[in-house]
Amino acid sequence: MANETIQKFCALCAEDAALQNFSKKRKMSLFFRITDTGDQFHMNFDTGTVTAGEGAPEGSPDLVLSMNSKTL
Repeated sequence: MANETIQKFCALCAEDAALQNFSKKRKMSLFFRITDTGDQFHMNFDTGTVTAGEGAPEGSPDLVLSMNSKTL
């Protein structure tokens, strides 16, 4: 998975109205590990705000998801 694809995905997630709505009553972080490419990215939900980026989140994530690129 190309880093450019992850960057675009993260940017779109941060702007997505449905994800922002989902995050309104949540405060949690997700950590995605792509096993066959070694890529990693995170997504944070914080009471209406969604942030996402490459690499591991700061601190300990609430949920770690490991999968291959085809599953993602």
